[in-house]
Amino acid sequence: MVGPAFKRDPNGNIIHENGIPQYDSEYKVLGNIQPDWTGGIGFDLGYKKWQLYTLIDAKMGGDIYSMTTTWGRYSGVLEETLLGREWYRR
Repeated sequence: MVGPAFKRDPNGNIIHENGIPQYDSEYKVLGNIQPDWTGGIGFDLGYKKWQLYTLIDAKMGGDIYSMTTTWGRYSGVLEETLLGREWYRR
C-alpha cells in the first residue's frame, strides 16, 4: 500500500502546523498486506465410532488497514484528533 505519509521530525514525531498534520510531498510505502509466514496443523482423534478433527491455521506478519480508524479520525471521535482544539487538556 503506497500513499502520502506525514512529515516527521528527526525523532519520528509528526510535524503539525496550526494543529494540522503536514503531509510529505512524496508517496511512501504505508503498509504491506502479505503475511511474513503462514502455517497450519491438523489433529485427528478417533475413539470407537467417534471421530474428531480440528485444524489450527495461522498467518503472521503483514499490516492491517483499519477503515474504522480512518472514519474515527475523519469525524474527530478519536483522542488523537484532540491536538489543536482549544479545550484540549491532558
